[in-house]
Amino acid sequence: MNGRSAVAALLAGAVLALLTAFPTTASAAQPVVTVGAAPTPPADAQFLGPISGAQTGTVIQVNVVLRSRDSLGLDRFMAEVTNPHSPEYRHFLTPGQFQRRFGPTTQAINDVTAAFRNLGLQRTSALGSVLGFSGSLAQFSSALHIGFARYRLHSGRIARINTAAPQLPVSVARYISGIVGLDDLARAAPAIPRHAAPTRVPVWSAGTAATPGSSTSCLSTSPTNAYYLPDQLARYYGLDTLFTVGALGAGVTVALPEFEPFLSSDIAAFNQCFGLTATPQVVTVDGGAGSGPGSGEAALDIETVAALAPSATIKVYEGPNGAGILSVYNAIANDATVNIVSVSWLLCEADLPSGYGASLRAIFQQMVAEGQTPLAASGDWGSAGCYPDITPSYPNGGNTALSVETPASFPEVTGVGGTSLPDLSGTSEVAWAGACTDGSGGSSPCGTGGGISALWTMPTWQVPLAITAQSSGTPCGAPAGTYCREVPDVSASADPSHGYVIYWTYVDPVTSTSNPGFYVIGGTSAAAPLWAALLADISSSCRPQQWGSINSTLYGLVGAGITLFRDITSGNNDLFGAGGYAAGTGYDMVTGLGSPQGGALSAYLCPAAADGAGSITATPASVTASSTQDFSFTYAAPAGQTLRAGKLQLTVPAGWPSPSTTSGTPGYVTATAGTVTISNSTITVSGLTLAAGATVSLTYHTVTAPATAGTYPFAAAMGNSGDTPQSLTSPATIVVTAPPPPGGGGGGSGGSGGSGSGGGSGSGGGGGGGGGGAFGHPQPIRVAGADRIATAIAASQTAFPIDAGAHVVVLARSDNFPDALAGTPLAITKEGPILLTPTTSLDPRTLAEIERVLPRGATVYLLGGTAALSPAIADVLLNDGYVVVRLAGADRYGTAVAIANALGDPTTVFEADGTNFPDALTAGTAAAHEGGVVLLTDGSRLPAATASYLAAHPGTHIAVGGPAAHADPTAVPYVGADRYETAALVDRAFFAVPIVIGCASGANFPDALSGGAVAGLAGGPIVLVPAIGDLPGPTVQYLQQAAASASKAWVFGGTAAVSDVVFNEIAAALTGG
Repeated sequence: MNGRSAVAALLAGAVLALLTAFPTTASAAQPVVTVGAAPTPPADAQFLGPISGAQTGTVIQVNVVLRSRDSLGLDRFMAEVTNPHSPEYRHFLTPGQFQRRFGPTTQAINDVTAAFRNLGLQRTSALGSVLGFSGSLAQFSSALHIGFARYRLHSGRIARINTAAPQLPVSVARYISGIVGLDDLARAAPAIPRHAAPTRVPVWSAGTAATPGSSTSCLSTSPTNAYYLPDQLARYYGLDTLFTVGALGAGVTVALPEFEPFLSSDIAAFNQCFGLTATPQVVTVDGGAGSGPGSGEAALDIETVAALAPSATIKVYEGPNGAGILSVYNAIANDATVNIVSVSWLLCEADLPSGYGASLRAIFQQMVAEGQTPLAASGDWGSAGCYPDITPSYPNGGNTALSVETPASFPEVTGVGGTSLPDLSGTSEVAWAGACTDGSGGSSPCGTGGGISALWTMPTWQVPLAITAQSSGTPCGAPAGTYCREVPDVSASADPSHGYVIYWTYVDPVTSTSNPGFYVIGGTSAAAPLWAALLADISSSCRPQQWGSINSTLYGLVGAGITLFRDITSGNNDLFGAGGYAAGTGYDMVTGLGSPQGGALSAYLCPAAADGAGSITATPASVTASSTQDFSFTYAAPAGQTLRAGKLQLTVPAGWPSPSTTSGTPGYVTATAGTVTISNSTITVSGLTLAAGATVSLTYHTVTAPATAGTYPFAAAMGNSGDTPQSLTSPATIVVTAPPPPGGGGGGSGGSGGSGSGGGSGSGGGGGGGGGGAFGHPQPIRVAGADRIATAIAASQTAFPIDAGAHVVVLARSDNFPDALAGTPLAITKEGPILLTPTTSLDPRTLAEIERVLPRGATVYLLGGTAALSPAIADVLLNDGYVVVRLAGADRYGTAVAIANALGDPTTVFEADGTNFPDALTAGTAAAHEGGVVLLTDGSRLPAATASYLAAHPGTHIAVGGPAAHADPTAVPYVGADRYETAALVDRAFFAVPIVIGCASGANFPDALSGGAVAGLAGGPIVLVPAIGDLPGPTVQYLQQAAASASKAWVFGGTAAVSDVVFNEIAAALTGG
């Protein structure tokens, strides 16, 4: 009888004895069925006998995992939510929605709870699909018809194993997918290849806090590359490109499951050295993980994320190893705040008890369904994932058979392998494999984990790139002609010979002496949090995102020929001669797709634009009738979004030459990307893949504009990911103007104020100077675009006709006025235009004007908080080389104070009602003229922010309009019967003899806002006029008075803003007509 048979015989006897000792409680009328199977003891485990006597009083915690109410529906949803071509793509669920749609039914929860309580067990927790129960071994034996035995494992640890599969009444068992925790074989192992004393790094100076991402002031770089500091890794892997645009992980939560404690003092010391402020939030699960410094795994995870994503929120989920593993992951899956999950604790597939892997995978599927992105270390023992004999965690230590790690092998999880990084040249990175040494000269095999899963079939997205020559469907029982999941998916530096620096309190196992300090640690459990930090930074660069599993995206992009990784082609992970795998060109089971190139990944991981999203602009946007030139049409996706296999269509309107693909002919069309085809008057560019922030341009060559003046819309449509194109909200428009009449001045150039004596009105286009250099009675010129954004651009071109002529740009949201009301003095004083953009993204037309009018390196002021102008807008500008300064308070009143602070806290203050716009816009040009600022009242009430500023800056305080005068009775009032008379009073008081005059609608804010900056820059007022009807008497009187000194007059806005009737009335008042 061999050893294994002897063990089996002993087990049989133990089962009989235990079933006699613990009688069953199921009645004969209620049939019972088994749930799962009993675990198989490791082959080299030593049987120590059944658990009996007093030992049966040991209390254990068991998790009962309930079945999904719609498992087929969940499978379909998981496939759709990660498929870019599906309408369900990235339409993630909240934990509550997941439970209602796919979780167990209320009846299932109630029935299972009642059954277990009736069997003498106590429910201790209920979260999602996992119910926790506690009881003694005797109680579980009696309730589930099982016995328990003890085994000594290869590592020396004494393990508990249930000797039979649990049995339950069929009415209850039908709800249960697995019971976890009856045995304690499963212990997660930290992926740290270190044995005895780790290598310590000397502190070379006391140091002070450094800038996040930069070299520290308390550690020097290693001259031999024995370790790398965070900033070195950041530069090598491209995280520094994200740092430069302020993408540091803000708004992103990274979850770290830990089965050991850590010392907050270690994290604080690391933070001080590297200039960080990370304070991890600890979530205690099932009583936590105890106290002390741990093995260094938790410190490594926390400090790596903190250093490389310093603005991310870090949540550490601490639970006991073994019984708490499932509970910890379940807690993360049910936390709606989590974006990214980084796992450094490993379970070898071959050692998982029956049903354990399926129960655990179900939790990771829930994470992905809710948009969480899980990553996991692939292991540090090469192709022999069950090898480690350096820790008591693994039951089957010393096993050199081919095996992989869980959860990295789950198809939903991105498995992270390891590389060796001898230097930072970019050409020396190889697969990590070799011997890991400790401080006393010992060593053991170590290297990147990888291989073929024995549990899970290969997902469809991996098939095109997989190493099928070394794979089959046999290990995982896949259907004929299919394969098993391959691991890892990606990789990063893991070799401890060129390791990561962490601060940790190492406790000597012999003397129990605590030795706090900086140490060098490696392993794929360092590569995994590096990847987590990179993804956190990328997510914050395109607005915090829920991605779910990124595997299908990564494999799809690489399969399309897009370079996102350094392809690691040298090395292998066969550490024990067991037939491991070699690195090679493309995907391999050693380093996966390769190590990251952060800049490239950030461009393609941002979300894909919806069909019909984005904008298109024409250049030039205005031409003279019958003129011939090239026209360019530039499409941009919404900020932070991408195109993948997109299709763009542009329809040429009647009166223009037919488009052509024949080179050299009028109307010939080219594009900067994709393939151009023509159908009648529609141009189609297909096969477009654009990174976030990239654009595509079509050039319509040698085109003669129509002879008839007018505005011509070029309708555009976009379809992403192969979808049918949908119309963009706004077409690209080209304004065709009639040539100036013979002898006409034709206007100057924008707002330069016509030089010479040229007569006639000139066309002026979008803001021509209008000729007539002499003072007095100017003919007004309309400055307008197709919408408020275009009008603001036309106003900017009027004020700054010369490229790079502005000193700053002031940017305000286009759809609402509160934060912009106080912005006019800022633009005038700092000498720049006010431009407009939607709240969520930077309009490409506005960006183009910023790039024209403002040199790189100059400042763009954003008015209002992130709810007014999103972080994505700032990101685009930072990436484009501008300095971005956001002026924002807690509300519109605080924002006005912030603007005043930026202008040096003037003591001349114009107060105006902030609940409406007219009085504040009138006050803006006057305040700038007087060297002052605009502060806002809350109707007839003085808000705290305004009152505080006024009290701290006594001086000249002027109230514009009735509400402001009521709010501050001490201010000098300028109050008319309505907004128009109030404007006339202010204009007459502060611009009695203006050299220019600006007019804009008093019925809406945008044109008066952008036009006020133009008028104020030239030394004139903004005069509010009605959109339709007669000009009010006070307005006519002021215009007649001011006409004598003015050399120019502009009317800002199109005919919808200021009708032709009102325009003619303005002209009559100015010219005396």
